[in-house]
Amino acid sequence: IHFFSPKNYKYLFTQELNKQVIYKYTKANASSKDGKLLCLYDNELKKTFIYMFSTSERKFVKKVHLKWNEGVTEISRFSRDDKFIGVGSANGTTCIYSGKNGKLIATLPKQSEYISEIAFSKKNSLVAFSSFNKRLIIYDLLKNKPITNYTNDDVISSMAFLNKLDLVVCCNRDNRIFLFDVTNGKTVRELGETIASPVAIKLDENDQYCL
Repeated sequence: IHFFSPKNYKYLFTQELNKQVIYKYTKANASSKDGKLLCLYDNELKKTFIYMFSTSERKFVKKVHLKWNEGVTEISRFSRDDKFIGVGSANGTTCIYSGKNGKLIATLPKQSEYISEIAFSKKNSLVAFSSFNKRLIIYDLLKNKPITNYTNDDVISSMAFLNKLDLVVCCNRDNRIFLFDVTNGKTVRELGETIASPVAIKLDENDQYCL
């Protein structure tokens, strides 16, 4: 695990973990915005944990087991403010946890295939998740129910909510990029294609994005 400072262009901190512990699939592991919380899948124990950076010990320590996810973790994502963590498993289970204490917030509708991506809206009222069954589901965390269940033409490999509108920018495994309208539950604009399927989409406050 490395803390890297782009400003100073150097590593601020490095910690080595057991190579057998961390699952090799990169989307199974996630970091909070400030880098002080990690969501890691333990490949030896077959469980997912939140690790917290201990200032006094100068290392990451295991904090809590996210016990409601079943099977191998395929995707984990923090919300933009790090209040929530979404974890999706190979058996189609998706759970939302508190980033503070790992408490279960919601269990989303189980899917028939692997969970491929999870994204939170800016204020965390909505969460989008997709599966290898080519489904895109928008779930209302405040009302605790799905509001959109859309069948896509391919698996969504990455996505992100826009800041100012009820739109989600999505990228398929076949490299197609498009905008999805949450209110109407349909694709509203094609944005072209990428050379390769991106691992993540990042947005700034003006809804400019990079893949």
